[in-house]
Amino acid sequence: MSAPLYAINHDAGGRLWCGLAVVAAVTGTPTRAIVDKIQDLRGRPTDALGRAKPVEVIFPHEIKACLEAFGCEIVVEEVFSKPMPTFCQWRRSRGPGRDYAVVLVTGHYVAVSGRRFVDSRYRDWISPSDWPHQRARVRCVIYAKRAA
Repeated sequence: MSAPLYAINHDAGGRLWCGLAVVAAVTGTPTRAIVDKIQDLRGRPTDALGRAKPVEVIFPHEIKACLEAFGCEIVVEEVFSKPMPTFCQWRRSRGPGRDYAVVLVTGHYVAVSGRRFVDSRYRDWISPSDWPHQRARVRCVIYAKRAA
């Protein structure tokens, strides 16, 4: 049986960005807490008026730090160079995985666990084969599991 992906609790307001969505789906943490963690990692940058800058673009090292902070253990990180596999090719080569996979697909994060898939467009999980971007190229995969 695969690890569960949680429905996304988006309480931060504004647009739901893909990085926030995958961390929320894997950990079950509300997005406001994830935004706070990322702003802590970045040293709480502010704009010219002293307001906190919004968290939009999230980097792989920030995803890993958030997953670890909210109770996950990073198993391995896999980075692909050319030729990068398509999402469909990566899914087929992966086999039945029990761990969470945070996949960076051409600049967009998605979360996969077994036959469950979460994206910022879908607040709850869907089947990975239902995602319309099967030919998108996979750049990086972060495998994680819940700490015991």
